[in-house]
Amino acid sequence: MPSVIDVLKNGTQKDAIEMSGNVNFVHYDGEGNVLGEYDGHNVVVLGGLQNMANLLLTDVGGVAFDYIAIGTSNTAAATTDTALIGEDSRSAGAGTVTSTTLSEDTAQLQVTFAITGADVAIEESGVFASASAGIMLCRKTFSDINVSTGDSLQVTWKVKFA
Repeated sequence: MPSVIDVLKNGTQKDAIEMSGNVNFVHYDGEGNVLGEYDGHNVVVLGGLQNMANLLLTDVGGVAFDYIAIGTSNTAAATTDTALIGEDSRSAGAGTVTSTTLSEDTAQLQVTFAITGADVAIEESGVFASASAGIMLCRKTFSDINVSTGDSLQVTWKVKFA
């Protein structure tokens, strides 16, 4: 896999960089057995793009996206979204950088949610810059993931810059 430096040296760089995202969910029962796995592309929202631009400039600032939220609404995701419609839970994630097309071109954030309380149908997820409210980077809605007390839901978001 070529590094970003190799691409620049070879004269194959693009004039524009695009952000695209993917989210993966793995649903486990209380004994650690996989009950289902779901995968799909997300919508990068306008507020997230604006914050990314601010992160590039030290005199402007910006806030890192360190939180994943899950929710209960299947209202379609749109670039103008600023929050989940039916947020159920939010947690700080473990962030890493991984390689998709080029070396280290993809930011990855992962959280495993322990399901407690009532059974619920999870239908949306998003990435945020704070523990409550805050700037949203991206959002995804999907068919019900029906989770029960004792289950866990591992959510992995990847945002690729290419």
